[in-house]
Amino acid sequence: MQFANIKDNYVSFNGFKYFRRDSLMMSVGYYGEKKGVANPAGGYLNVKGQLYPVQMNGQIHVSDPIKVTYDKRKFLHLFKNVKIFIKGVGRGSKAIAVDIGKEHKGSVKLVEIAMLEDMNLRRAFNDAPGPLQGLATSRTPRRAVSRVLLAFDAEFADSFTAKGSYSVEAGAKINDLVNVKIRQKVSAGTSNSTTINLADGTVLAYLLANPKWKHRTSNKRVVTNFTKDQWGI
Repeated sequence: MQFANIKDNYVSFNGFKYFRRDSLMMSVGYYGEKKGVANPAGGYLNVKGQLYPVQMNGQIHVSDPIKVTYDKRKFLHLFKNVKIFIKGVGRGSKAIAVDIGKEHKGSVKLVEIAMLEDMNLRRAFNDAPGPLQGLATSRTPRRAVSRVLLAFDAEFADSFTAKGSYSVEAGAKINDLVNVKIRQKVSAGTSNSTTINLADGTVLAYLLANPKWKHRTSNKRVVTNFTKDQWGI
């Protein structure tokens, strides 16, 4: 079993510190300018655009459930405004995102939704001319969100990560950004599936990725690799 340690400004998981500042407005596949590194609260991503869900389909990895450790006295503070996924009702259901500590009183586990930096993320950006140009165009260092940590009801985390395949779909468009939906399909057809919607408030923490570039032609660059970029650096 994997463990994550939740702090005020970051979440420590798998040897890296995930950003928490502005996490509630973040999603996997977003890109923009890295800001605020000198701030005591740590850096954050000033979002400028995103990979669209169709460009991420087939590139998503879902982790096993992650147990959490934190200061129990600060539970409501650490999870303030964070929504937790609980299982919806019926076949082909949508998971419901509710307030932790208000509408949900049970145990919490995390699930990581990831685009592997040296493979999936690189491939997705190089195959998407618009986002690739957006990632490359800036005097300020630009980063992409490669991984997000989501809060799940513990039992639902076990079932959502246990089996099946995963696809990426488009949700509602808000302020020029499209919500990312992850569908777990456990058998043929959509009646045996569960969908989570990465809407505002559902991302607890995120990890950034730093692109490395190569000129393919005089006026075109491609990403050769992404490296993980964590909080505090």
